[in-house]
Amino acid sequence: MSDSYKPIPGDDEYFKVLGIAVMAFQRLEWDVLYCCDRLSRGFIRNAQNNLWTSMQIAKGGKKKKGGGKSEGAKELFARVSDRDLRDRLSGLIDNHIRIVDDRNQLVHAEPATKEDPSGGNQRLIYMAGSKNKVWFIDDLKKFIGECVDLGCYFNPILYNELKEGHNISLEDLSE
Repeated sequence: MSDSYKPIPGDDEYFKVLGIAVMAFQRLEWDVLYCCDRLSRGFIRNAQNNLWTSMQIAKGGKKKKGGGKSEGAKELFARVSDRDLRDRLSGLIDNHIRIVDDRNQLVHAEPATKEDPSGGNQRLIYMAGSKNKVWFIDDLKKFIGECVDLGCYFNPILYNELKEGHNISLEDLSE
């Protein structure tokens, strides 16, 4: 790797933990996406074709090409016919939505100088209205833990209840 990133002020530990945070979130989000796609074939393609954001994947709401409103994971999970699985997925997606909000605060933060209790002074700081958050290393580690912990619930569902060839159906709630 080139050393062209060296002019970016910061410390290697912060950049390392920041990279792990990004990967932890992506792994979680793709577990959610694959669960959705196993319940409704084409969910991933539809999300990609319509350039959905992480929050739109989770909550829906973006207009689809050709009209109509998208169904996000929250709405899709609410239609799972198996009551136990539906209840588990519904609780999990609410936690995922909270994590998506944190992820948005991370990726939309600005670099700034702020002394970190664990060392270093270049950190990402999210400032929007009354929401101000400095992303210190400990905050990033907490975020990583939340992503990994939640993924430990979604991943087994993907490979057990929703494995290829599963027989979980969706209810039609339009009535």
